Amino acid sequence: GMDGSQLAECLKMIRRLEEENERLQQQNRQLQQEVRDLQEKLHESQEEVRILKYSRSPRLTMEKIVNKDHLVLSLTGLNSSHVIFALLKWLEECTDNFERLSYVKGWRPSTISYMDQLFITLFKLRKGLANNVIGYIFDLSDETVANIWQSWVK
Repeated sequence: GMDGSQLAECLKMIRRLEEENERLQQQNRQLQQEVRDLQEKLHESQEEVRILKYSRSPRLTMEKIVNKDHLVLSLTGLNSSHVIFALLKWLEECTDNFERLSYVKGWRPSTISYMDQLFITLFKLRKGLANNVIGYIFDLSDETVANIWQSWVK
């Protein structure tokens, strides 16, 4: 069996382990709280980014007029956004998912969807505005507007 000094040593070891366990549990609780705080901050930041993305620019987009057929007609000459979606789908099929759409300036506008590129093209066809005016309305450079227009019309 165990003598008194061995038993005392074991009890001391148990107390130290219990204290260490308590310390680690406390540390774990603090870290879990930090994680929750950071997750909350991340969520707030993501929300902020989402808001800034949509409010950063006054850019006109198809999304903003999607169910406003009177605006779609006035801005593009087409009856509804459904007609534009159908046209986009057809163009997508004709160009192998736009892979065969070659841009005259040699670069693909990366900040603007194909839907909005089509919208810009239809808008310019309908309104006949200069590239700098269209660039202002869509928050794009004249060069990007020219690239889209010349590429989609050819």
